[in-house]
Amino acid sequence: MGNAKHHHHIHAGRFWDVIAGSHVCRKPIIATDEGGHKETVANGRTGYLVKPDKDVIVNKVRLISKEILHGKKYKQACMANAKHYNSKRFIKEMRSLIDEVSN
Repeated sequence: MGNAKHHHHIHAGRFWDVIAGSHVCRKPIIATDEGGHKETVANGRTGYLVKPDKDVIVNKVRLISKEILHGKKYKQACMANAKHYNSKRFIKEMRSLIDEVSN
């Protein structure tokens, strides 16, 4: 599959780190279309959101490989998306959540 790379994870709670890390490295990602993945993967721009089905995932890996081979650029979209996920944003959102819960 050419230069396609994959990240495998075991602990679902840390998958955000894999997504952010992939985007910082300017690599598209394939993630299941559920939970926090929907917030971090811009479907079609920084990777793809898919059903948790082996055949669907394999087809998306092939698609991304073909897209990259034919010149589709994920780099800029991935970097722009990665900039949204930093410690300042995390702290701001956690403070907001704490304020909301404590009121």
